[in-house]
Amino acid sequence: MPMLTGDALQQAICQKLDALQLEYRMIRHEAVFTMEQTASLHIDGGTRPVKNLFLRDHKHRYYLVSMDGDKMLSSKALRKQIGVSSISFATDEQLFEQTGLHSGAVSPLSLINDEQAAITFILDAELRDDPLLAFHPGINTATVFLTPDALNTYLEDLHIQVRYFTL
Repeated sequence: MPMLTGDALQQAICQKLDALQLEYRMIRHEAVFTMEQTASLHIDGGTRPVKNLFLRDHKHRYYLVSMDGDKMLSSKALRKQIGVSSISFATDEQLFEQTGLHSGAVSPLSLINDEQAAITFILDAELRDDPLLAFHPGINTATVFLTPDALNTYLEDLHIQVRYFTL
């Protein structure tokens, strides 16, 4: 099946959340491309900002890391925890090839496109206990709010294991 993008991806994500009977709330907004633009919308719903980083290691394995938006990623600490010698940001081309998305739209919800389970999902362990998390549903003109448990159920249904690390 070809990768979904735009409204079709958002619709597939919402249909999956609905089919699993998971509670979520979606807010539509103007397009945002940076953490600063997201903060300026004032739609956080009581959540802390979450940034999503698409990374790759030297063996061309891919990782989606969702972490507290106010933190800086320590690549050294992450490399040690996942057992790789090097890790770097994937290129925009690699991001598109793996997810069908462009920078600013990728999130764990968009892993519905990862039918080969080629992307390892890593969630900042500190976010596990937050009451709500907020992610784009494959487009940067909407935000979905859901609990960490709902996210985990969604990803389990996609056969994606959430790996928790201290970032």
